[in-house]
Amino acid sequence: MKIADLATQASYQPSSDLIWKIKRVALDYSLMSAFTAFVAVDSTGQTAGATGTSVPVAVPVPQGVKYDTTVNEH
Repeated sequence: MKIADLATQASYQPSSDLIWKIKRVALDYSLMSAFTAFVAVDSTGQTAGATGTSVPVAVPVPQGVKYDTTVNEH
């Protein structure tokens, strides 16, 4: 509710202070907001070598988006 209240205030009187407050509440309570996101990390396995490995993950093309004109296949 606090994030919703701050977002409502920000829609009427935009300010970087309100954005910072939204981020702070979201991070303090591990909540999603318009200014925060979650990143999934699989800690059950380990990659070979000293650095991580990027793994492509297939996601569906949103309804109404033309696959042929938006997806760049290399």
